[in-house]
Amino acid sequence: LCGVDVQLGEDLNAAQIDYFRQIAQHAIKPGERIILCAPHPSWVAPPQQHRAGDELTRIMDLLKVGGAEVPLVLVGDLHHYSRYAPDDGGPQLVTAGGGGAFKHPTHKLPFATQLQNGGSKNDSYTLACAYPDTKRSHRLSFRNLMFPFFNWDFSAFIGLIYAFLVWFLETRRPVSTAPISEAFLDLMAGHGSIADAFGRLASTIPRSPEFALLVLAVCVGLISFNVNYRRGLAICLGIGHTAIHMMAMVVSFCVAAQIASVVAPEFQQFGLSFLVFLVIMIIVGGLLGGIVFGLYLIFALNVIGIQWTNSFSSLRIADFNNFIRLQITPDGALHVHPLKIERASRTLPTGNIVAASQPEPIEPSIIIR
Repeated sequence: LCGVDVQLGEDLNAAQIDYFRQIAQHAIKPGERIILCAPHPSWVAPPQQHRAGDELTRIMDLLKVGGAEVPLVLVGDLHHYSRYAPDDGGPQLVTAGGGGAFKHPTHKLPFATQLQNGGSKNDSYTLACAYPDTKRSHRLSFRNLMFPFFNWDFSAFIGLIYAFLVWFLETRRPVSTAPISEAFLDLMAGHGSIADAFGRLASTIPRSPEFALLVLAVCVGLISFNVNYRRGLAICLGIGHTAIHMMAMVVSFCVAAQIASVVAPEFQQFGLSFLVFLVIMIIVGGLLGGIVFGLYLIFALNVIGIQWTNSFSSLRIADFNNFIRLQITPDGALHVHPLKIERASRTLPTGNIVAASQPEPIEPSIIIR
């Protein structure tokens, strides 16, 4: 059993390479078989991370110098279970990271993949099993429609940004004109036009550098949110995401103004009407902004195939755990037992503890002879 450390990167350091070279030359005998534990499933990595696959091939070649075989590669990192079976030779590729604090999707795993074998030809693999299964994983992704309730604090932060943007606009309008909110309220009541409402909004923006700077900061932040992907894609997604949030801000503005027109007058004698409006704006904006963010994560994962971690960490799923048991029988065969714990233990609001479900096989044991 050999474990490799890439130190949160994609490179093997020189000392580690020398260590495994010595092991291969002096400690491993011809015909022996090695279980290799690697940190990352490079066979499902996006193109910009293919170097990790090169390093995996490099260490496998090092270990096979003395005539040993590597019939099994075990990795974690992604918080699910998956197994890729070789089509024409090569090791079984198993990801078993089901002990993580959240889960990763399986429905975007490639059905087929390849891994370098050190020669001119790559070994081809087919996805043999995944847990949670791909259909369930796809259904789970739509829980992001409830993003504001799973992530109320982050959603409230979005609402706070909306409130500041509205504040900047309302305080920068000319004194002689009516509040911008009235234009949108008239529009919602069937009076006025969309062009007039947005025209008044657009005419106010040049008077508010604070608004422009905050929108720019939001746009840069949302572009950076996709920084691990192609630059052009990250920029387009960031700008589009920002534009949708600006539309959500306008809708939140209208709804909050409508609610405040009913509630806030009762607080006027205390001078708190504006504060009441801001609180309502944060709540309404947080709810709508959180939904927008959840929809973005659904789109990014299911349509583009990115944001695996953020799309599922936002769901805070504690269930669907898994682990691996290895058994070497007297005849020298390796039995790999992948086990799942469908439901994690939890404490109810009453204080009672619900026990975790019992471990069950994910799939029949893999036997390597």
